[in-house]
Amino acid sequence: MTRRQPGSDCGRERGAITVWTVVLVLPILAMIGLALDGGAILAERRAANDLARTAALAGGSGIDQSALRQGEISLDPTLAVAAANGHLDRHGVAGTVDVGVDEITVTVTSTIDLQLLPLIGLPTATVTGTSTIRLTRGITEADQ
Repeated sequence: MTRRQPGSDCGRERGAITVWTVVLVLPILAMIGLALDGGAILAERRAANDLARTAALAGGSGIDQSALRQGEISLDPTLAVAAANGHLDRHGVAGTVDVGVDEITVTVTSTIDLQLLPLIGLPTATVTGTSTIRLTRGITEADQ
């Protein structure tokens, strides 16, 4: 005859811990994935914005010298695109450059591989950074 210790019902609850483990571990892994991969996405977006900003600043140096001699400020599209694309090329990134008369817009798109979110079907994320630089002459109005 086997003696049972008081208060133990080990026969009825077999596997209950396994069910709770599965129920709790999956949402916890999803939250960790969102935290890690979400942080990576935000960091990549910041890097794309910074690169777009610096490329637009480089492109802004392509000022049309003949217009400047006549007292007007405008961009030479060829010089501006070459300067912006040169900056992007030095960093090994492709982007689009749009030049207007007095402004340049650079857009950088980057795709990153995610670490944990592929478990739920999201293997990559695409982020975009855009910056527009507008040429001005001196101070046009007081700070408000």
